[in-house]
Amino acid sequence: RDRSPAVAARHVIATLLTPLRAEAGIILIDRKSRIGFAHNSGAMQVATFDSAGIRHSWVDPFRSEKGL
Repeated sequence: RDRSPAVAARHVIATLLTPLRAEAGIILIDRKSRIGFAHNSGAMQVATFDSAGIRHSWVDPFRSEKGL
């Protein structure tokens, strides 16, 4: 399957961590340079840097962004 990193990140959190009542976050980058992230903890920060500069995001639990 060619899942987006955002879909894969949500899948990992939902299937591996939530049933264990573990809190964590994950950031994935695929070979197409697509970025995805998800978490089930109280808060998570994500930052990226490209030609436009730095971009910082504060992410609510269970929210995931595709391609920052």
